[in-house]
Amino acid sequence: MRKSVLEKYVKLSLGILFLGCIFASLSHAESEIKLWKSQTVYVPIYSHIFLGGTERMPLNMSANLIIRNTDSANSIHITEINYYNSEGKPIKNYLNAPKELKPMASTYFLIQTSDTSGGWGANFIVEWKSAKKVTEPLFEAVHSGVMGTHAYSFAIRGKAIKGVYASGAVP
Repeated sequence: MRKSVLEKYVKLSLGILFLGCIFASLSHAESEIKLWKSQTVYVPIYSHIFLGGTERMPLNMSANLIIRNTDSANSIHITEINYYNSEGKPIKNYLNAPKELKPMASTYFLIQTSDTSGGWGANFIVEWKSAKKVTEPLFEAVHSGVMGTHAYSFAIRGKAIKGVYASGAVP
């Protein structure tokens, strides 16, 4: 009889602990979602990479800058998309006017395989803003290239370097 009471307390304690972990995880996950009003985002781009551990085998790559509005209710406005080379010199401005990205919409900007002006250390600086607080957009660069019978591809995410949270500025 004593054993069954002890077993019940152990099971009850484990159940409470388990539920506590679930609720703690949920509240932690919710606290990770930050709402933004604007950001400046750095996105690395590789016009070419070196194969075989030597600079004598460069592989030219195309790059697709893909911007996804992850907010399901509000638009964002892309205000600047500037492309820089490995030395940090501006190469091209990709926007003539701000571009609206509706809720859950995506857009892309292509760098052709033949365009090696950016070099191995190129990047985009993208600025966006919103009239309302929104979930953070997703910025990715998808690269691809072919040499002989081998195809190479990889994706890289952008990193916010400045921004304004819905509740205040972030350096």
